This record gives sequence, C-alpha cells and structure tokens, in this order.
Amino acid sequence: MLEPTLRVCEEIYKSGAPRDGAVYPEFTDGIERVQYKQLSEDDFIKKYEYGSMPVIIQGVADKWPGMKEWQIGRLLDRFGKSKFKIGESDSGRKLKVTLKQYLEYSFFGRDDSPLYLFESSLEEHPEAHVMQKDYTQPKYFRDNLYDFLPEEDQPPHRWFLIGPKRSGSEIHQDPLGTSAWNTSVQGYKRWILIPPAPKIYKRFVRGKHLMNKGEDDEAIHYFDFIFPRLKRMEHLNPEGRLPQMIECIQYPGETMFVPGGWWHAVINLNTTIAVTQNVCNSGNFARVWLATRKGRKRLAYRWLGQLFRKEFGLFQLAVAMNKRDNWVMWESRPRLKAARLKPERTKSESSNTSQSSSTSSDSSDVSSDDEKTIEAIQNAIPDFESFGRNIINKSKRRYALVIHEINLEIKAIKAKEKEERKELQRKAEKGKARSRSQSSSSEEDSSSDSSGGSKNKTNSMQFSGGEASSERSKSSSVIRIRKTD
Repeated sequence: MLEPTLRVCEEIYKSGAPRDGAVYPEFTDGIERVQYKQLSEDDFIKKYEYGSMPVIIQGVADKWPGMKEWQIGRLLDRFGKSKFKIGESDSGRKLKVTLKQYLEYSFFGRDDSPLYLFESSLEEHPEAHVMQKDYTQPKYFRDNLYDFLPEEDQPPHRWFLIGPKRSGSEIHQDPLGTSAWNTSVQGYKRWILIPPAPKIYKRFVRGKHLMNKGEDDEAIHYFDFIFPRLKRMEHLNPEGRLPQMIECIQYPGETMFVPGGWWHAVINLNTTIAVTQNVCNSGNFARVWLATRKGRKRLAYRWLGQLFRKEFGLFQLAVAMNKRDNWVMWESRPRLKAARLKPERTKSESSNTSQSSSTSSDSSDVSSDDEKTIEAIQNAIPDFESFGRNIINKSKRRYALVIHEINLEIKAIKAKEKEERKELQRKAEKGKARSRSQSSSSEEDSSSDSSGGSKNKTNSMQFSGGEASSERSKSSSVIRIRKTD
C-alpha cells in the first residue's frame, strides 16, 4: 500500500495543498503542524514537551546547508568511498559498507525489508564528521542536559539516516525516556504514534497477539498487516486502547517531535535522508532521570554531580525524587563501591547495542529497533553463491556484488569474534591452571609443615624418654574419653 500513499504525497507536495487533515488511502493525517518562526521556546516546552504532544514543525531546515549538501549526488561526491554503519554484532562490532555500495544496494535491490544506513557517531567519523556543519539543532533542543557530560560519556543520541523505500523501524519507545526530533531532508516518512498509558504495553502495540505463524515484526510487515488488524480490533472494541493514536506523513524539510514515552513506528515511502537526535531538557527531566538512574547507574551518578554544579534546581529535584522513592544511588551502595574502578562501557562500545538492547521501552541505551544485528542482516539478504553468479542483468548483478561484499564483511566479523572468544577461553583456562597450581603448592607446603612438626615431636619424645611416652599415653586416654562421650 505504499505506492498509492506516495502518489498522494507527491501531488500534495507539488501543488502546495494543505497537509493538515490530508486524506490518504489508509488514514487521515492527524498531527498538528506549526511554523518554526512563530513558536517560541517557552510555548513549545509548555504545550508540547510538558503537554506530551507530538507535533510537526515546518521551517526548521530552511537555511540548512544540508538541504543541498545531503542530496544523493552531493553525498556520493563527498563521501562515496567513506564507510558507514548498517548494523552490528552482539558484541558491538560495527558492520560498515561504503556509501557507494549502500546506494547501489538501495537502488538496485528489491529486499522486502531493506537495510537502514544508521550512522550513530558522526562526530567520530574520519571523513563525515564535517556533516555536523550542514545542520543546526532546532532552538527548542539546544539546551540538552546530557551535554553537561563529556561527549564520550553521553548515551548514543544522534544519528544520520538513509533509508530506501520500505525500510523503517518497528514500533518502539525512545531510550531512557528521552524525547526526539527528526528532520527529513529528502523523502516521505509515514508515522504511527501511540501515547503511553497503563494498558499500552509492548506486546499489545506490536500486535504479537494478532500475528500469524511465520509472520515477523519488520516495519514493512507491521504497516501492511499487523497494524491494520490492530486498528480493526480497536474499532470493534467500544473501550479501545488507541483513542489518541496519530497517523501522519512527514514531508521533506519537516521536523517531527516525539515526546518521551510515545510509541512510534516509521516506514519510508521512498528513499529518505534524515537526521535525528534524542534530548533531555527541563520539560522531560523527571521522566529521563527515573530511567537513567535505573538503566545507567554510573552515568546517573556522574550526571548528578554535573547537575549540582550547573543546574542546581534540577539537582534538587533529582535528590527529592530519590528520597521519595527510597532510591539509593550507585555510589552509595556498598556492594557497588568495589566496582568504581571498573570501566563502564563508553558510548561507542554500547552504541549500537541492540533495539535494543531493547529499545527505549526497556530503558536501554540505543534504539536497536532501527538497527539490525549482523545475524538478522545475514538472514535477510540472499547468498551470493546461489543468487549472484548467474545474473546477466547489469543492475541486478551490481546489487548481487554488494550483497557479496556484505556477506564477506559479516564472515570477517564473525571470524574475529570467534578468535576473540577462543583467546578469552585460553586466558580463562590459563587462569584456572594457575589457580590449581597455586592451590596444590600451598597444600604441599602445609603437608611438609605438618610432617616437619611430627618429626620434631618424635625427637623431643625420644629426648624426654618415658616422660614423653607417659604424656602421649595420657593424651590418648583423653582423646578416647572424648570420643566415647
């Protein structure tokens, strides 16, 4: 059902027709739109952050260099040979391909659920770090309270995205209770947004109870099959749980705001290029603090220290919440004090941990619903040996060659991880052998000590003659008496 919706989007975009309340084949656009220049920071915080209401902001990217610099041709010229992340292993090792390879995969491939380019560390990228100059954060999100921490200590929070048609993210919440903004530079995105509520839990919104055997929860499948079933069931139920659900389209140049805690899913109607960031500000601090102190204990302790120095009012609020909940901070827990010197995983190590890691709904660090593990990628793409060798069509063969490169990269990652596991196992075995050796030598020392003592005893008995013999006889009697007791 993507094609009919895409055609309507293109007609509206070209004609300049109103987007509010626009009617699409499967739904009516139900989100509010506001103009960036007309909405002050205070009004935004009060109405949308405190009010927990999604909104599309128009005009944020009007003056961004990225509106031109991030078009496909320019990106290829600037970064065609640079490598970007498309997935990662369970241990956090990143799977990367060149931008040229990824775009060939996107244009020539026909995967049902294509891979997303999901670069989470632009600031650390050897070539693409200059892309940070191509956009500016919207004024509502510049006071990010996580910025009190050094960049390397912050949870993963900024991503550059390229997604072909049919790619997207399954329904999830953003990590640690943070809110998020997402600006689409190119392409159309369809959104589903469901507010947090007591009866709105993960299994329900993902439609697990409505899935047939063999079905998966990939984004395209969710939008085409699972979500329509969920809507039909809710419409038949007079006490349905989705009264405030929002469906909408995000157009090029528009910025979507998603308040913390809102469930949301996205599908790309065509090739999209976007930037997104998770933020913590005064409007959502209470919610983020609760999630951070539980999900990132050491980070919360360091963050609290920075709040004491730089935002004392919020420091007092955090302390008051801890007192209310009888919450003991990491530094104050005796069993954790011993771990203070143990290094915590940095952002680059934890990033791109899993969807996961579950997505924000479980207070994880990264929204892995958008990122795929290398196992999922390997299962999703065809094997070159059976697919690529006999292809004559030039475009399909280019796609097959990219798939081949991805498979080779995955095999290399797995081989490295296998070798690392073996090395860890060898070290563990050496440690055990060393422990056994130390244990046996200590036993030998103690036995030699005891044998030496008995020899000395015998000698002293010989020198003392019958007196010693008499004492031994007495002590034996005492021992026997005690045994009979």
